[in-house]
Amino acid sequence: MESTESVTPGVDHPAEVAFRGGRQAVAAFDPDRARALFEEAVRQGGPDMLWRLAEEYLDSEEGSRWMSRAVVTESEQ
Repeated sequence: MESTESVTPGVDHPAEVAFRGGRQAVAAFDPDRARALFEEAVRQGGPDMLWRLAEEYLDSEEGSRWMSRAVVTESEQ
């Protein structure tokens, strides 16, 4: 069963590792890998990670997708 518990990931937390890897994939113009890593970050980090991704990519097409998912988590709580 997947955990949706919110965490504040430390530098070695799997959510943080996946998030950083996703950012590197974005910089390397590898959107498929970035998306997979960001999904892993969300799976490991919960709703807080969705908000973090929404903020990080606010000015991009991906930002609206992350924002919409983050907003949905608010209504589920």
